Amino acid sequence: MKKILCLIDGLGFGGAQRQLIGLVHLLKERGYDVTLASYHYKDFYSELLSSLSIEPVLLAHRGSQWSKLRAVAGSVKDRGFDVVISYLQGPNRINALLRLLGSKHLAVVSDRVTLQRVDRKCRLHYFLYRFVDVVVPNSHSQAAFIESNFPSLKDKVYTITNFTDTNHFLPATNPVGRDVAEIAVAGRISREKNLLTFMDAVAELKRRGVAVHFSWYGNVGGGQEEYGREVAKRYDELAIEDYLTFHRGTDKIVEVYQGCDAFCLPSLYEGFPNVVCEAMSCGRPILCSRVCDNPLIVEEGGNGFMFDPASVDSMVETVIRFCGLSCEERRALGTRSRQLAEANFSEESFVEAYEAVIENNN
Repeated sequence: MKKILCLIDGLGFGGAQRQLIGLVHLLKERGYDVTLASYHYKDFYSELLSSLSIEPVLLAHRGSQWSKLRAVAGSVKDRGFDVVISYLQGPNRINALLRLLGSKHLAVVSDRVTLQRVDRKCRLHYFLYRFVDVVVPNSHSQAAFIESNFPSLKDKVYTITNFTDTNHFLPATNPVGRDVAEIAVAGRISREKNLLTFMDAVAELKRRGVAVHFSWYGNVGGGQEEYGREVAKRYDELAIEDYLTFHRGTDKIVEVYQGCDAFCLPSLYEGFPNVVCEAMSCGRPILCSRVCDNPLIVEEGGNGFMFDPASVDSMVETVIRFCGLSCEERRALGTRSRQLAEANFSEESFVEAYEAVIENNN
């Protein structure tokens, strides 16, 4: 059975991290010798790792990209890995560079960035993908982006969308009888998550006296500190603390999903958003932007409603539409969410797709 290295920069808060941990667990269950490694120490998922009996390896380095490259190269050589599966841009570059420098392992990169434009940095990033064996976008929109802008990679693209552990993300009894609808949001504080427009919509909902409260769970994304300060300033200016509460990212996210009336994601763009799939698995109605793969996940009027993320009015009217539903109508949306999650986000299809990549690209 092949020896596999699953590589990521760190195991901090994020959907990619949870997906890779799940992949390691599922491949181990199928008999593969799998090592999970990172080069930054972050222990956000320590409880999950412990529950799955996964002991991640922290690769020693001196901070530079070349030092990280040497650390990964040493691990591949010393442990004799047949396959390296990398998640996120830094590890993907390292995976590609190892092949460029002569390593014979099967190089699989999970492309999860959902880019919106082609610039110099983007071209360099995808130039390096010429040296890997398989490029795995986690969304159909990202696959289309790669194939359209970098047609030389088309034969290497193999889309594998995210899985959701439907045995972990379980529905709870729908909250009923609340005078104020509680809507949860989960995502890092970053520009693509569209917080400024979202907060303007919250302010308009407050002006109209709509009975709703939002709870946003997430930390400021890396390199987004200036944007975080901009968000904090706008939040104070709008005086919407009674309508919107910010919380740090939490490893108790199931409780967040189970405790809300609906889940909202107002992003300007997304790949295949874990949080939407998880909230659906917990039987929650979805309010989200009509972008990228979201229309493939959410049934308009079936398990939720979509809006234009660039339009405050569109966002406001969608929230008002939800708040006007009866308890029975909200339950029906939530029931449909769970049905769709069970049908479309299975662990089995996810791991079988990766196994096909591993076994069919010798």
